[in-house]
Amino acid sequence: MITYLPFFFSGINSITSFYFTATGRAFESAVISFSRGLVILLVCIFVLPSWFGMTGVWLAAPVTEVMTLGITVWFLRRETRRETA
Repeated sequence: MITYLPFFFSGINSITSFYFTATGRAFESAVISFSRGLVILLVCIFVLPSWFGMTGVWLAAPVTEVMTLGITVWFLRRETRRETA
């Protein structure tokens, strides 16, 4: 079950990053892209195996996407508040 979940969250994160790029919000798009592709992924790759062994290697992708989803939701809520204000 856990093997397909990162793809779902990856799609949400990618599409939201594309949205922010298309609407001229390059900073938000870059933060989402760097988070899921470099920053959070590297932290997970180094930390999770020391906690969970080989399972931690496999958990790196889902944990990265879920954490990036949190950043994505935060940016979307901020964008929604900005539009309604």
